[in-house]
Amino acid sequence: MNSRAAARIWIIPPLLALAARCGYGLLASLEPGVGPAWRIAYAVGLVLCLGAAVLTWVWPRRGGG
Repeated sequence: MNSRAAARIWIIPPLLALAARCGYGLLASLEPGVGPAWRIAYAVGLVLCLGAAVLTWVWPRRGGG
């Protein structure tokens, strides 16, 4: 197993789990009486986690082979 496959196995699932948690938190923060700071924090966390997962998946190999 190369390092790229290991990164996909060990990094992407926790990022997706954290993104799911942020998505749930974002939906829960849409309830009345919750401040906008929570919505922003959950939305930023969701975007960062999904972006990091995609970046880990498509990151180019180094070296020629």
